[in-house]
Amino acid sequence: MHYLFEMLGTIQRWRDRAARLYALDPRSVSERDKLWAIATLRREALHVQKATGPLPEDYGAYSVALALFVAGLNDPRAIDSLALVTEIAPAIPRALAAFGDRAVDALIRTLPSPYLRRSAAYTLRACLASGSLSAGKALAVERALVQ
Repeated sequence: MHYLFEMLGTIQRWRDRAARLYALDPRSVSERDKLWAIATLRREALHVQKATGPLPEDYGAYSVALALFVAGLNDPRAIDSLALVTEIAPAIPRALAAFGDRAVDALIRTLPSPYLRRSAAYTLRACLASGSLSAGKALAVERALVQ
């Protein structure tokens, strides 16, 4: 029951987080704002995956904007958060594939999720196709995809 109240509070305050996001200038983002955006994306993704009812209609636009903003940072610290939203927009798998070896473990960890399995597998295949993976990571991807 506690989680339900926590989630309701989180969802109800999303508009405040959206306002903060939309006020950021992607060309000059402070380190503090980068870390805030990365952490917020992770938190939002985890809450959405646990949601049992409909979310506000305009929440989707905010979620996509947040994911694209974080992907645009090209910051390896965002890999774990981006791996949780691979299904949200085509730019997310491309951003993760660009990280190459560094993204593989985070993507493999999402494969068991029924919510993320298809998009994680697609992203892992994109990593393989890019030819940028080391032999060890390519083998790990191949093994993970056949399980």
